Amino acid sequence: MELTARQVTERLGVSRDWVSRMCRSGTLAGARKIGPIWVIPEEALAGVTVPGPGRPRKTEQGKPQGKGRES
Repeated sequence: MELTARQVTERLGVSRDWVSRMCRSGTLAGARKIGPIWVIPEEALAGVTVPGPGRPRKTEQGKPQGKGRES
């Protein structure tokens, strides 16, 4: 079964932008665009890790954790 980006947002509780970024990056395998609509295979959702709410916490040095620019 295939789902639209809107259906994926409702199922995972994430934003439409997040789904679009995951489709463009290839994280949601098999996602394809039909006109302006992303269509995602249901199997692509297996094993997807949904980010927690809000921004990443800062470390003791005051810099965000995770990916970013090295100073």
